[in-house]
Amino acid sequence: MKQELYDYIKLARSESVADSEIGDLLVAAGWPEAEARSALLAKPFLPAAPSPHTSAPMGSLPSPMKPGQPIAVVSNWTTRGLEYVIMFIALGVAATSLGWILHNFVDSALGQSGTVYEAGVSFASAALLVTLPVFLVLFLRLKKAELKDSTIRQDASRRRMTQLTLLITFLVGLGHIVSYIYSLLNSADAEVRPAGNLIHMIITVAIAGGIFFYYWRDEHRHEEQ
Repeated sequence: MKQELYDYIKLARSESVADSEIGDLLVAAGWPEAEARSALLAKPFLPAAPSPHTSAPMGSLPSPMKPGQPIAVVSNWTTRGLEYVIMFIALGVAATSLGWILHNFVDSALGQSGTVYEAGVSFASAALLVTLPVFLVLFLRLKKAELKDSTIRQDASRRRMTQLTLLITFLVGLGHIVSYIYSLLNSADAEVRPAGNLIHMIITVAIAGGIFFYYWRDEHRHEEQ
């Protein structure tokens, strides 16, 4: 069975399939995740350098790896990968809810009533109470697993969700900074309140920026190791 695993990895690599995808497919086929990741890291199974005079024999990959055959999205979600997806979703909802509550607090302190934040503050509070514990439990659980086996960080779902989180938090922070500068340029308008906009901008940038810089630094720290 071991040899069958190694042969599969070698053949998949010869078809230019990424290691992260090979690992996900092996786990989806029933191989233990730790055993699949360990096999991918084994030096004897690195692909050989191609010869300029001969080409490597091309065999057909076993289903579902045949070239051109579509792969279901769900097959790329390992059990660990699904935990990462749930964790990042919980993080997004919790961060949005926290921001909503803080924005409402600012509006109340400035004497502004009937705002959109006031109308949804109860729902935001409920969402924060539910999603924050979910995020914290999964975050600590996955961090502990990463310390034991660093190859978990290469899970395809984790990498996609991390990159998506970095992109969204960057755009949110950038958008609010641009919006605040716009309000300054139009401060003569009675409907614009630059002082309140400044506080709202700081809240949003602090939350989005904090998430962005944590995962940005985390990714670069591990790439340098």
